[in-house]
Amino acid sequence: HPLAGGVPPIRSSVYDGGFTSFAAFDLRSEWDSSVAMTIEAWVFRQDANRYETIVSHDAPGSYWLGFSPRLRFYRGTNFAEVATPVLANKWTHVAVSYDGALARFYINGQLAGTRALTHTGTGKLRTLLLGHDDSHNIDIGPRNRFMGNLDEVRMWSVARSAAEIGDGLYRE
Repeated sequence: HPLAGGVPPIRSSVYDGGFTSFAAFDLRSEWDSSVAMTIEAWVFRQDANRYETIVSHDAPGSYWLGFSPRLRFYRGTNFAEVATPVLANKWTHVAVSYDGALARFYINGQLAGTRALTHTGTGKLRTLLLGHDDSHNIDIGPRNRFMGNLDEVRMWSVARSAAEIGDGLYRE
């Protein structure tokens, strides 16, 4: 798990906010096989006022998790967000658990808010991106590339419970 004192661990992925600073994963049907899903990540933001992508499956068509500058989750063309701030220069665990009707947001294992969220289905065959969104979604903002560090990005095709998110917080 990320080190105390705000120091990014050596093994975390560094994103400099540049156009080529992202990780891309090939097209796979598994990336969007279920409406229900959970996405988690440890984030170390350099600027808490930026519009930034953590995970994108080509929003607004499929799903997206990031900051706008609030913690925001898209499932299709619709989104939900919470006002709880995720500060800069501090390791923070963020998660969204979506069951097809409600998006539950967690910050450091604590429920930060629950929002109703409709979706536009599954089955989109797109590239999965970390730290960047290729769709140029104007809702997300003009600067959507992540600037900072990401670690232990995890995805499930089920809506995980608060207990499951809390139990896995410091496990690799």
